[in-house]
Amino acid sequence: MNVRPSGVFVFCAVAVWATIGCGASAPLVDAGASGTGGADSAAPVDAVDAGTDAATVAINQFGQSYIATLCARVYDCCPANLRAAVAPYGTDVASCRDNFALAAGQLSASISEEAAMGRVTYDGLLVAQCLHNFTTQSCDQIRAVYDYTNSDPICKEAILGKVDLGGTCVANEGCRGGWCDAASGFKCAALKPNGGSCDDDNQCQSAACDGANTGTCIDSPDGLCTPHF
Repeated sequence: MNVRPSGVFVFCAVAVWATIGCGASAPLVDAGASGTGGADSAAPVDAVDAGTDAATVAINQFGQSYIATLCARVYDCCPANLRAAVAPYGTDVASCRDNFALAAGQLSASISEEAAMGRVTYDGLLVAQCLHNFTTQSCDQIRAVYDYTNSDPICKEAILGKVDLGGTCVANEGCRGGWCDAASGFKCAALKPNGGSCDDDNQCQSAACDGANTGTCIDSPDGLCTPHF
């Protein structure tokens, strides 16, 4: 499940969990949190508000729950200078959620449609556990990878594409271990290794495309905080 919001659409577009865009609601943590970037540098996020304390996450609320968790972790773990370099992260948790609200709704709608068409399996129980894990990891663990949901085994099982490589697709979420290549006639294509050309995070094995500079798949040095888009 790779749903990191990409700054291009700017998950506007987050890669197995999708590509989204911009816009949401009330803050999860104190907007004045400094976010020094060290492990456990801020108080835990409000799991109930983030949608991660429930036993399950409804498919039509997935995008909103994901963005709530993402924005809270950004302000838990990312230094102010890196947050400032990513415009959609806003000035506090509330503005971050607002900036990704439209994208969150689009993500929920896309996954719901793919599931209804039989191209995706969605497990709300596993999604809730995935987001809980995302909420409770230390900042060092969060910053070690670009997209936490692309590295957690539970997250990887929570939303599964059912279309094999080479099969006809409509959205990235429907592809099993790949991405939907519209330029090739909407066919599921294999993820690209570091150094491969890209224009979106969903195309990369690392879930990180350096679209603003090299136009290639990369490893992100500051994970969640990397302002490469």
